[in-house]
Amino acid sequence: MKRSGLFGLGEVGYRFSSVACVLACAVALVACPSGDSGNRSKPMGGGGSVGCATCTAGNGSGAGISGGAGNSAAGSSGIATGGGAGSSSGGLDGGTPTHVPFDAGPDTANMVQPGTICDRLATIQCAGEAHCCDAPGRTFDQCKASMKQGCTDMAMLDGMAMNKITGFDAAFAQTAFTTYEQMASMCDPGVAEWGAAYTGLPGILKGTVAAGKSCLPTGSLQDRSVIASALASCTNLAQQACQPRVQTVGGLSLPTSWTCDPKSAAGGLCFTDVNCTDGLYCNNPDLKVGNFKCAARKAAGTPCVNPNECASLFCKKGVCVEKGVQAAYCLQNN
Repeated sequence: MKRSGLFGLGEVGYRFSSVACVLACAVALVACPSGDSGNRSKPMGGGGSVGCATCTAGNGSGAGISGGAGNSAAGSSGIATGGGAGSSSGGLDGGTPTHVPFDAGPDTANMVQPGTICDRLATIQCAGEAHCCDAPGRTFDQCKASMKQGCTDMAMLDGMAMNKITGFDAAFAQTAFTTYEQMASMCDPGVAEWGAAYTGLPGILKGTVAAGKSCLPTGSLQDRSVIASALASCTNLAQQACQPRVQTVGGLSLPTSWTCDPKSAAGGLCFTDVNCTDGLYCNNPDLKVGNFKCAARKAAGTPCVNPNECASLFCKKGVCVEKGVQAAYCLQNN
């Protein structure tokens, strides 16, 4: 199963950034500037998927339980899973381009609060897919249902934002979603990188636990949202991350402490990508507890499983590819 999304949680994470992108995606998680009515024709119901933000950014630098920056976006990842770099005229599968005007609804919808984050993310992602992808392979409604469920159940963004230890920042979130919408409306392939950066979508969670302090999850460790919130609870997430420390007890690797520590360089210990410095990913594809290491991301043409393994944050058909509009926004064609 591909990882993704924001804080390395689930498919949405990585779809965030192609958006992930958080999301990634990721994700990875593409709209008109606010006030630009010329490129907004409503209603939009026929073509989209979250293409841009979901797969790309999600698997970039996530802090989430399923660790990636977006099977971004990042991945997440935040904030795409698309099917290659395809040409803008022929479609990834050789079909006829099905572009529709970009429409992600009213700008006021970017004033998200915990409980509305996944809905807004899915709306922008799928508007971007419909507008930018030559051959989405599904309708806007199909895309949104899939993206929203992934964000809710896998990336758990709303659940994390509801937990006070993650320090949800509503003002930053409004700015971030406005930027995300603008990038998607312009089919900007840089959405994956944005969705994986802490100056981008992941910045909606500021954390509340200071460096060196315990970020031990409070609640049942069987609840993924509890663990995800703990992993996103450190302040200054660009430099610090919640790191489970492991000891072998009776032949089992068990986390014995959780502390907000400086991020690891290449070869350093990690649980998810969020534990690694920029440009690295955590080589822990199954999100197991153990002594896993941060590693450099891979060049285009290198085999991959998840987008966060690639320097471009795009993994298509098992190979890292260069960033591009179709790679970023065609999530279905992977």
